[in-house]
Amino acid sequence: MRLLIKMFILLCMNNAYSATVISEKYISGQFLVYNCLDQHYACVSVNDHNSCKSVRDTELKLEKRKLSCVSFEELENEKKCVQKIQDYINKDFEHPFCESNL
Repeated sequence: MRLLIKMFILLCMNNAYSATVISEKYISGQFLVYNCLDQHYACVSVNDHNSCKSVRDTELKLEKRKLSCVSFEELENEKKCVQKIQDYINKDFEHPFCESNL
């Protein structure tokens, strides 16, 4: 999985990639999310970002312990978003936000 993410990052940084469907779940964009179920970051569209927020809010209301995703922030552009993912990958960033505090 990490190899695929690194290949995606290289494509984005070389401008060989434009806003398009990046998986069966996401369309590319400048919003950073983390998919807790599939354990990966993604730079997604505003609709996918809002969907993640909505699902997470519902899961929290239902008091689910394991959450499916977290939406972080909107970055200046997709390239900056991809760079942020690279920073997290290089730091081996942990994901405590995938579990609720219940």
